[in-house]
Amino acid sequence: MEKTSRSRPWYYAIELAPGEETDGQVHGNLALSRSLLRGVNLNGQACLDLGSMEGVMPTLMCRAGARPVVSYDRLDLSERIERVRKAYGVSFDYIGGLQLAELPAELDRRGKRFFDVVNFSGVMYHAINPLGLLGLARGFCRTGGLFLVETAVKHTESPDLYFNAGGKLYEGSTYFVPSISFLDYALRMLRLEPLGCRYLRNVLRLGTGVTRAAVLCRSLTRPCPLDPGDDWIGKPWIRADFQTESHIDWKGMTDNGQGRPEVPIADPRICNVDARSLYHVMSSTERYVVQPWEGKLGLDQRM
Repeated sequence: MEKTSRSRPWYYAIELAPGEETDGQVHGNLALSRSLLRGVNLNGQACLDLGSMEGVMPTLMCRAGARPVVSYDRLDLSERIERVRKAYGVSFDYIGGLQLAELPAELDRRGKRFFDVVNFSGVMYHAINPLGLLGLARGFCRTGGLFLVETAVKHTESPDLYFNAGGKLYEGSTYFVPSISFLDYALRMLRLEPLGCRYLRNVLRLGTGVTRAAVLCRSLTRPCPLDPGDDWIGKPWIRADFQTESHIDWKGMTDNGQGRPEVPIADPRICNVDARSLYHVMSSTERYVVQPWEGKLGLDQRM
């Protein structure tokens, strides 16, 4: 295929026309998010994609029947987004050039903060405050909705957050790599029940135990600890702190989901957690084998 290029390379490899493809890359971690969302009935669901870059996931959400779809990125890639929307004949709202902390106010201004499905892929490990940012992203998912997080993780049983000193764990603008157990506990503390998990083999630096994992969660009204005796996970200051520091509107999230059905799982095979820890799920299941088409966007593709 002929390559098209601007002054800055594209992030994703995207087919814009027959024989014309952007100069982006194929990303295996995109396949993890796609594999989980293929098992969700997105038809008619309001979806938010955080960290969209050039809009691959919003495009796929639209093709799955999601309405409305909102795409966000801290970079303003409006020109590229418009080219993708035109090439694929899809319509979604785009918010670019804002920090994620500014997004709650912007969505409130537009009259819609809470969504049925939220995708938070490829962002958390870039944050200097990963727990706070996870909370902020979680705050967009209404009760009964589905929240998907994909990130670099370290496959260890202790709930640790590893500082990427010297870039020895992961390359690029990565400050912290969470262990899969840290991610598990943080999700449950934030009232997100893990349903399905997919992961890749160790990437970039073999021997570090670092890989990429995606977790699909159900948004609940209360924490869901693995240990029934864990009463710390639901202490009132946790709710208050995340409301203050991560802008979570717990009441609004619950009110928005009240009386509405849960977002349906169309393919129960994606739900492989079964009340186990994510560490044990990763320890006992095979890594996800990426198909070449899943890491890019083609004109004939669906989720």
